[in-house]
Amino acid sequence: MKHKSTHGAISVFLAIILVPCIVITSIFVDLGRSYMSRSMAESAGDLALNTLMTNYDADLSEWYGMIASCQNVD
Repeated sequence: MKHKSTHGAISVFLAIILVPCIVITSIFVDLGRSYMSRSMAESAGDLALNTLMTNYDADLSEWYGMIASCQNVD
């Protein structure tokens, strides 16, 4: 009874299993980063709008339109 040579079988098996796992993991990492960057950009936009709204004046809005801010309340 002859034994089959199994040298390198584990390396081939690991290569077949690990390459798709690494690819799928990297795709999930990239998707997570894109969602996080989208959230951070949205947060920065909200912060900029909040900063603009601190100087908002309703009377100037009626007179001059959508962007109406005053720097001096007096």
